[in-house]
Formats: sequence, structure tokens, C-alpha cells
Amino acid sequence: ALSGALDYVRAHLDTPLRLPDLAARAGLSVFQLDRRIRDLFGLSAGQYVTRARIEHACNRLRRSDLPI
Repeated sequence: ALSGALDYVRAHLDTPLRLPDLAARAGLSVFQLDRRIRDLFGLSAGQYVTRARIEHACNRLRRSDLPI
């Protein structure tokens, strides 16, 4: 269930992502979602989303000749 929520985050980085919605998608409470993400990645759920967005932006900059 958690992997589905994480896949959803990676597929929707350009949209607003609310933790209650992600938790519901995983069938967890917000606290449980946060705890599981912390256990896996050492980041809070919010930090995980931010890091995923930053990594995605970095990859797009590396692969593009477009100006920032």
C-alpha cells in the first residue's frame, strides 16, 4: 500500500500533494504514513515529497538545454 502512495508522489510531482490524501491512498493515518516513510528514508513525509520534487527538477535540468 505504501509503495502505491510513493508511486503516486513520483507520478504527480507537479500537482499539490496533501499528506492526508497520500495517507488515505496508502490506507494509513498521516502519522502512520509519516512513520513508515521516516523508517524507510530517514525523512518526514513532507520532506520526502520535497526531495522527490527537487531530484525531479535536477534531472530535468541535466537532460535539457532549456534555460532555467
